[in-house]
Amino acid sequence: MTTGTTLDVCGCCARQPCACPPAASTAANRPGLPAIHYRLGTHATFLRRLIDRLPGYEVTDDSGAVFRPLAALTARGTDDPSLALLDSFAVVCDVLTFYQERIANEGYLRTATERRSVLELAREIGYELNPGVAAETYLAFTVDDSPSAPKQATVAAGTKVQSVPGPGEQPQMFETVTASTVRAEWNALAPLQTQVQRLEIRGQRLEVDGQATNTIYLAGTGLNLKAGDPLLVVQGGHALPVTIRTVTDEGASARTKVELERVLVLALSGQDGGGAGIVLERKPRPLPPGVVSHEPVAQTLANVKTFILEHEWDEADLQAFLAVQKWDAATLLTQVQTLLAADLPDAKVYSFRQRVGFFGASAPAYATLPISDPDTPPRGFPKDWDTPPPISIWRDGTTDVTPRPARLLREEVK
Repeated sequence: MTTGTTLDVCGCCARQPCACPPAASTAANRPGLPAIHYRLGTHATFLRRLIDRLPGYEVTDDSGAVFRPLAALTARGTDDPSLALLDSFAVVCDVLTFYQERIANEGYLRTATERRSVLELAREIGYELNPGVAAETYLAFTVDDSPSAPKQATVAAGTKVQSVPGPGEQPQMFETVTASTVRAEWNALAPLQTQVQRLEIRGQRLEVDGQATNTIYLAGTGLNLKAGDPLLVVQGGHALPVTIRTVTDEGASARTKVELERVLVLALSGQDGGGAGIVLERKPRPLPPGVVSHEPVAQTLANVKTFILEHEWDEADLQAFLAVQKWDAATLLTQVQTLLAADLPDAKVYSFRQRVGFFGASAPAYATLPISDPDTPPRGFPKDWDTPPPISIWRDGTTDVTPRPARLLREEVK
């Protein structure tokens, strides 16, 4: 039985042990490098070391004698079977160390090149990367509404749409995600910009959805309102006087924004006597998404309000809801229009554009009244309402402050 050992005789320095510089894997990598060096060697260095160690390879037989069977091997060409075997092993070492270096680079955020490596490094501190998503946009299709054209069409999923690029830009290609049904009567549809503002009078303040507000929106523009004008808000049998601070016409939304001063302390109560009210508007609040229900639902006004108007519907989901419930689309449109027409707010705002004084405020000066005798008061008005103490002419313009009997009044008027 024989055993073999290899003497650590280096082919570079011919010393035992080797006095060569450390391998590349132990060399320090300075900070900020785009890649780190982490290899024991390359194919050339591995093959050179194997060939250099051939003469010093020792074998010990059963008797203890030591000899070097490969010392006489002087072939150094790769066509020699022995050198070809060493060359193959050097290739294996080169491949293994290459992947070892790549794995080491993936262990650092600066040098990692694989997304999975960055993902795993982020997970070490509890951070999870979000999945990549493509750009998205909203599309509006216009259906040909000529008399001979069909009034309805289907836009298939995957329909390609290209953007119109601006100067120096590239066109962007989009594809529809789902199939959609388009109708000619929807060509003029516009997104909802406003909805009815539900004002409520709570004590001495105005509220919208439970939140106090000093801003109201009035439908229309050019309402002849200005800062300092008084307004009267009537809601739920209560009235609240307020004063305008600023007025802003929003022509694009066909409404007027009114900022109010602090609500007046006085609060009146009573029944709304009617009159010209003004519809209030504000920005719409988000609605919950509609859900396709498989439970039978009758197509009534109440159900249309509950299931349709009080939810935000996707076109495909709404079509599925109508199909499952067997609702008629034309009837639904009529019901929606009926509900919208009837859904008016109970709050009204009254403006006071004319100013008047109390009764008697425009009465002429007492001294200018015509008289027949300078010593006789004007007939019918025996009391001077301009001489202190003044009297209330709207209560008793012909007598003292204390009303006289009717008989005496008739005698004075004669």
